[in-house]
Amino acid sequence: MKPMHCSLITPQKTLYDGEVWQIGISNVPEGGFSIRTGHAPVIRSLLDATIEVAVTQSDRSRYEVENGVLELSDNRCSIVCSSAELLK
Repeated sequence: MKPMHCSLITPQKTLYDGEVWQIGISNVPEGGFSIRTGHAPVIRSLLDATIEVAVTQSDRSRYEVENGVLELSDNRCSIVCSSAELLK
């Protein structure tokens, strides 16, 4: 099975574009969830959410995103949002 690829994009710039081990989404009204390789296709709106991009189990970055959409299909996850900022 091919690795999962993730792109996190705003109108101003691309914040992340590469292979990942896992993507975690929290602070969404329906509850949080995680995505790994082989996950079923998903389309989800994101109003105010925290996205955790995990390249490996120990290499993780968190982003606060607003007004966006997440689409996952065939191990490719695209997150397009109006704004996003890397949390320190």
